[in-house]
Amino acid sequence: MRDPAGQNANNADQVMTQATWVNHIESLIAQGLSQKEIAAGMLKPTQKTGYLNLQNKPYLIKAGMGRPTYPASVAAVLKKYFSNIEETAKKERQELENTSGKGALDYGDPQGDEANRKMMATAMSNWYDAPISPQDILFTVGGAGGLHLVFEVLNQLNDNVPFRMITPFPHYSLYASNPGHKLHPIDVFKLPGYKLTAEAIEASIIEAYEAAKEDHIQPKAILICNPNNPMGTVIDAEEMKKIAVVLKKYPDLRIIFDEAYTEMNYVRRGLLEILEDLLKENPDLKIILDEAHEKMGMEEKVNFLNLVGTLLQQNKLQNEHLPELRKEYQKTLDIIMSGSISFNLMYHLFTLRSQLSHIENAAKSLRIDRTIKDTYGDKVYHSLRKLTTALEKDSRLSQMLEQAQAIKDKENASLAKLAPELVDRIIIMRSATKAFSAAGERLAVLMAFDPVFMRELKTLQINTVGHAPRSLQKAYAETMANLNEKEHLLMKYFYKAKVDYVTQRAKQMGITLPSAEYHTEGTFYVPVDLSELFGMKIPEGATRALEKEGVVSNDLELAYSLLYKDLLSISPFSYCGVDGKKGYMRITCCSPQDELCEMMDRIERRILKVRLEKNQKMRHEIEQLLHSYENIETTYSKSSLLSEPSSKDRWGEQSSKNEPPLSSSQEEERSSIEDFAREIRIRYQNIHKEKKPSARGIQKENKQLENILSELRPAIMRATRLGQRIAARKIKNFLSHNFLTRKDDNERKKQQREEDAIWKRVVDKMFVIDCPQKDSLLCLTREKRMVYTEYAEAINKLENTGNLPQRPRSQ
Repeated sequence: MRDPAGQNANNADQVMTQATWVNHIESLIAQGLSQKEIAAGMLKPTQKTGYLNLQNKPYLIKAGMGRPTYPASVAAVLKKYFSNIEETAKKERQELENTSGKGALDYGDPQGDEANRKMMATAMSNWYDAPISPQDILFTVGGAGGLHLVFEVLNQLNDNVPFRMITPFPHYSLYASNPGHKLHPIDVFKLPGYKLTAEAIEASIIEAYEAAKEDHIQPKAILICNPNNPMGTVIDAEEMKKIAVVLKKYPDLRIIFDEAYTEMNYVRRGLLEILEDLLKENPDLKIILDEAHEKMGMEEKVNFLNLVGTLLQQNKLQNEHLPELRKEYQKTLDIIMSGSISFNLMYHLFTLRSQLSHIENAAKSLRIDRTIKDTYGDKVYHSLRKLTTALEKDSRLSQMLEQAQAIKDKENASLAKLAPELVDRIIIMRSATKAFSAAGERLAVLMAFDPVFMRELKTLQINTVGHAPRSLQKAYAETMANLNEKEHLLMKYFYKAKVDYVTQRAKQMGITLPSAEYHTEGTFYVPVDLSELFGMKIPEGATRALEKEGVVSNDLELAYSLLYKDLLSISPFSYCGVDGKKGYMRITCCSPQDELCEMMDRIERRILKVRLEKNQKMRHEIEQLLHSYENIETTYSKSSLLSEPSSKDRWGEQSSKNEPPLSSSQEEERSSIEDFAREIRIRYQNIHKEKKPSARGIQKENKQLENILSELRPAIMRATRLGQRIAARKIKNFLSHNFLTRKDDNERKKQQREEDAIWKRVVDKMFVIDCPQKDSLLCLTREKRMVYTEYAEAINKLENTGNLPQRPRSQ
C-alpha cells in the first residue's frame, strides 16, 4: 500500500490510509477533474474531459469511516465555556498589573477536572444503575487514545510479556494495533444472527488457555464491543447475565467494554419507548398511537411520546404524592396550632409547603390547550387529546410509570449491576465521538474500578498527553448529564431511519449477509456482501494506492476500485480481521437521505452490470453445450429426432410414419429424458419476467441458470448419443422460451407477422377460394401448423439462414 504522497503505508492504520485517499480524490474534484479522469489516474484536468460547470461536477460519497451527522450538542457548552473565559480576559486586559489568571487557559488535573468528573460520575451512575465515583473516571483524548492507554497498562502489568486478548471477530481495526497482545478470536460468523453468546465466549477462553500451553502466550483480557463495530449486534440483559456467570470462572481476565456506540442501541428501550409499548397493549390506545405515528414526522413522534410521559407523571403526582403531602402538611399545621411550636416544626412546615407548591405547579404545568397546539402543531395536539380521553378508561394508568421503570431497569441491567463482584476487573470506554457528533474533537472517558489500574492509567496519561483538554471534558460531562429521554430517542430515530433504508435497499438487491436472522441492532453501520464484484478490472487510479494491476480479488482492492470508479468510499471487512476473500463491506449510514439514495443507486448499477454480464455468459455456455450435442451424428434423421411434439403428446412423440421405430431401450431412455425435461419445465415455468431488469431479478435468474448448468451437463453426459440429441433439443426448446432469448414486444410482433404470412401462403395453395375450412386452418396455433411439412420446412429454413429469429417451440 501507498499513501497519496507515494510513501509506504503498510504499517499505517488502513482506515486512516483510506481516508487520506478520500481526501486526495476530493482535492482532484476541486481542481476540476471528471470522474473518468479520476478513474484513469490523472492528476490534472484536461479541457476535453474535465467537467465544464457545477451541474456536471462529480461528487464523492463518504460512507467508510464512522462519520456522525446528528446535530452536535457539545457546541453550545463549548461556546459558553470559551465565552466566559473571553469575558474574563477582556476585563483583565484593562488592569494587566492585577490579573487573576482566570482569563488564561491553565493546566488541569491529569485525571480530569474534579467538577467534570463528578458530573460525569453522576451521569454514568444513572446510566448503568450502579455506583460510580469521580475517582473511577479518567477523561482521555478520544476513544482511540483511551484504548491505547488500556492496552499499554495491560502490557506494563504483564511485565511487557505478550499476552492474549480474547475478542469477537470481526473487530474494530484499532484492537490489532498494539504489538503487546495477540487477538484471540470469537468467530461470530459461526453464531446464529452473528450475535455474541456466553457459550461462544467460554469456548474461546478455553481454546486460548489450551493454545497458551503450546506458545506460552497467556490470556489476560477479554474485550467486548457493545454495540459491535462493524456488525451492529447488541448483547441483551439476559445474555449478559450468562456472560457474567462465565467470566466469574476466570478471575485472571480483565474485562474491557468498548461502548463507543452505546447511545445508538436500538434494542435497549428507553422509558418513553417502554411506555409506548405498554400503552399499545390496550387495543384502543394502540389504534390512536399507530394513527399518530403514521401522520407524524420524526421530531413530532418524539415530542408526542415525551408529552405522553409527562401526562403520566402528572397523573402520578395528582393521585399519589399530592394527597400524601397535603395530609402531612395539615397534620404538622394542626400540631403547631395546638401550641406545640418549635423551630424544627416550623422548618418542617415551610419545607412541606414548598414541596406542595412545587408539585401542584408541576401537576398543572401541562394543559392540552392552545399552547400545546402552538408549540407542537396540530397533529401532536389532536392525537394527545384523543389519547388523554382514552387513558382515563385504562385501569393500569396509576401503575404504568412504575411498571415502565421496572422494565427499563431489568432490560438495561449492566454487568456492573448484574455481577458487582466483577467490578474491580471491569474497564469501560465511552466516547462522545459518535453519539454527540464530535469526531473531530476527540472526547472520551475511561471508567476503571481497580485503584491500581486507574493509577497506572493516570500515570501513563501524564507521561503522554498530560491530560485531556479541559474544555472538552466540560463539554462531554455537561452534554452527558443533560441527555434526557427525549433527546436520546430523537438521536436513535435519526440514525435508525437511515440504517433501515440502507438495509431495505440491500435486501432488494440481494447483497445482505448470508444469515437470515441477522439485522443491525445498534450503531449506524450496515454490512453487505459485494463478493459478486470480484473480477472487475482495477481502475488505473487505484493502482497507485494498491501497487497492483489486474482484476479485483479481495475486499481491499474492491474498496479502492469503487472509490475510483464510482466515487464511493466504503470500508472492507479485512480492516476488522476478516478474510478479504469474503467480500464483505461496511456501509456507514450517516449521510442525508438523498445521498444515501444515490449511494445505493451507484452500488445497484454496479451490481446489475456484473450480474447481467454473468447472465449472458451462462446463457452462452448453455447454448454452446446444447449445440454441441445437437450436432452429434446418429443413424436417425434430423427430422425424426428433432420433430415437433404432436397435439397428443407434447413431449416428442415421433410423428413421421417413414422413420424407423425406436427400440424398447431407446424408448425407455427417451421417457427418462422427457421426465428430466418436464421436471425442468415445472421448476422454472413460473419465472417472473421483468420488463426492466433489476439487480434482484437478475440475481434470481442467475441462480436458476447456475442450477441448470450444474444439472444439465451430467444429465446429458449419461445419455447415449441418440439420447443426447433428443435431450439437447427438448431442453433447449424449454430454455429458449424461459431464459435464452430476450426480445422486446416489437420484435415478437414482427416475428409473428412473418410466420403468419408464411402460413397464409401455405393455406392459399390448399384452397383457391375462401371457405369455412380455410378460415379454420388460418386460425391454427403454431404448434398445430408444424405438422404440415411445407410450413415446417419454410420456418426451419428461415431460422437456419438467420432471416427469422429462432422461436422456442411450445412445451
